[in-house]
Amino acid sequence: MHEFIMPLNLTGEEKMIGGVMSLRQVGYLSAGVIIIFMICLIPLPAIVKVILGIMIMVSLAILAFIKIDNIPNLSYGISMDKYLILRWEYRKKQKVYPIFLEKEGNDFTCQ
Repeated sequence: MHEFIMPLNLTGEEKMIGGVMSLRQVGYLSAGVIIIFMICLIPLPAIVKVILGIMIMVSLAILAFIKIDNIPNLSYGISMDKYLILRWEYRKKQKVYPIFLEKEGNDFTCQ
């Protein structure tokens, strides 16, 4: 009998919970349930609690399940939370614009 070596799939997450959800997704959903429970303990009108609960659960579900596919060199997409972290780091990074560097004998440099 022939044995074939299967390469590891390192591009995606391993679905650990029932083969459906990863540990990261379960963490986001459980954090949402805990935050909603804490909001329910605060003395607020019921409609405010419902609206806050829906907003929190939808935002955490988006972070857990939505994938962005417009990133080049990724065939499976990148999850929304990782995308937002990368975008935040990119915004904080100092950028150098080559159009301002050494323009026709002038000494324009970015500081």
